[in-house]
Amino acid sequence: MGRVPSEGSFSVSTVIGIDQSLTSTGLAMLSTDGSFARTKAVVPKTHGIPRLREIEAAVVRWVEDAPEYPDLVVMEGYSFGARGRSIFQLGELGGVLKVALARLGFEESTRMPARGLNARDEEGQGVDGGLVVVPPTQLKKFATSKGTADKRQMALSVYKRWGFEADTDDEVDAYALARLGAALLGVADGLTEVQRGVVDKLLGNGEPESKKTRRKAGLFI
Repeated sequence: MGRVPSEGSFSVSTVIGIDQSLTSTGLAMLSTDGSFARTKAVVPKTHGIPRLREIEAAVVRWVEDAPEYPDLVVMEGYSFGARGRSIFQLGELGGVLKVALARLGFEESTRMPARGLNARDEEGQGVDGGLVVVPPTQLKKFATSKGTADKRQMALSVYKRWGFEADTDDEVDAYALARLGAALLGVADGLTEVQRGVVDKLLGNGEPESKKTRRKAGLFI
């Protein structure tokens, strides 16, 4: 479990961060008023299809167990550093998680849901939730101001910026994703110019880019 500060200064929204991985998926949930924040790492004990089911079940439980039903889920996109069979396996995991989240009411989009809904329908499903998939380079840039930051730099920057530390890099990334989600919802204070640029890019408010530039930045996912 990660360790987080107990206070904050944001309007209330609940955000879920997911750092998808076949070996250790990081999960975070964050109330943007600072009333709660928690993380965990899901380390599967299986392989193949059973592993996909194990991770899917853990993610669904994490969303459903949030004290307030989440307004937004932010998931890290695929890493283009993957090689061999892992490329296809990561794609399978991403697809499984997107379908599971869609069933819970979180459709992939850059159109932010209304804040403060925290609603469930009659069957307990999420209402008007959003899912945003963030390229790894953009997450690193938001957390560290450098799109090429390594794990050590991520952990250090996240601790300095938000006072958060965890036993695993996956939890650090998931927490940073949740913080980015708060910024996407417009309820994060004190954003730097670099962070505002990341938010604008993800919302489609930034300067148009060439395909070559977007591909290099990892925006084709």
